[in-house]
Amino acid sequence: MDFYANKTPDSMQFIKGLFIIIMTTLLIGATLFFTLSIRETATISNGQLFSENAPKQYLAPFEVEIRGVYTQEGRQVSLGDTLMVLYNDAVVSEYDNLEKELVLKKKNNTLLRQQLDNLKARVKIQQKELSFVNTDAGSQKRSLKLEIKALAKQLNSLRKQLVNSEIRYNKDRQLFNRGAISEQEFNRKEKAWFSEKNNFTQLESQFLQKKNTLDNLGNTKSSSIERKNLDIISSQSQQLDLEKTLAQEEAGILQLNQRLVSAKKEVDKLIIISEMDGFVSSVYNQKKDFNYVTKGQNLVVVSPEEETDFLAKLSIKETEMKDVEIGQKARLKVDAYNYYEFGVLEGEIIQINKDENNMFYVIAEITDDSEKFNLKSGYKVNGEIVLDKVKLYKFAFNRIFRKT
Repeated sequence: MDFYANKTPDSMQFIKGLFIIIMTTLLIGATLFFTLSIRETATISNGQLFSENAPKQYLAPFEVEIRGVYTQEGRQVSLGDTLMVLYNDAVVSEYDNLEKELVLKKKNNTLLRQQLDNLKARVKIQQKELSFVNTDAGSQKRSLKLEIKALAKQLNSLRKQLVNSEIRYNKDRQLFNRGAISEQEFNRKEKAWFSEKNNFTQLESQFLQKKNTLDNLGNTKSSSIERKNLDIISSQSQQLDLEKTLAQEEAGILQLNQRLVSAKKEVDKLIIISEMDGFVSSVYNQKKDFNYVTKGQNLVVVSPEEETDFLAKLSIKETEMKDVEIGQKARLKVDAYNYYEFGVLEGEIIQINKDENNMFYVIAEITDDSEKFNLKSGYKVNGEIVLDKVKLYKFAFNRIFRKT
């Protein structure tokens, strides 16, 4: 009390005013701390620039011999220009052998089709000859008629099933030729189809034999009719076998075509063709005494006259990835340029991806049209992604307790 008693009124007024200012400042600070919103950011630990028309590096696809170099360092090239011709004996031989094998299989397939057509024509002739045979109906026992009637009923039922099965078989063959069903599944269905057809043929043979016995019982021409029927059955059996062989050959041709397409892709790799307009910035130093290079050896690099449409691949902590969204802004510092002199490079997030090692990264499109940066693919960057607004107290807590 003595302290305040010794104070003049002016001093007391000053202390009172100072106290009010301090309390007001604390109140305003506390209010702002819990109400003010601020932009949160996600840290970009590292990243790299690349462009839509970045320099194209052509590597040796496998161990090859350089047969011809048709460019040189610094030369202008156009899209489609041949830069280098390579050779690999195993690759070329594989393609040539497959091509020859395919030609032989196609010729064999043509011969099989001709044989099948001839066999079908022979069956029609045999059936026509059989229809002209004059047979006289004779008497028959009741039991034989009942057997024939039962067989005819079975035969009609089986014939209807066979028509439907043939339609399904043809559809399955089309699906197989298109690669829609596997060879194993097609073979299973094909086996079932031929089994039904054989059953039909056997039942038809039994029916014809019974019918011939009924129609030609006691007739001197019965042996001729039976012989005709046996000839037809034999021809039909041969036809079935030939159809099965032809189906297998066609499946083999389809597989061979697929292998040939793959082999052709490998052969095409032996001719290096420019995929852009630009200039040759690097070319393999070919030696006269040694023209063999190993797989992955750098052969030619073609650079554009000017790189445009830059993108950045950016690494983000997994704990911050959940807050990153497409469309958010990125502020990048380019390692090649002093930040305090050139400032930041502006970008916008357009993709959020995961690489082959399950590590997250984002792709940002560079939107900064400033000419202060002379950007090139491969430049390293770091920086931050601007996230949504959060309260100041949340921002402070996030910064204090953020996992490192």
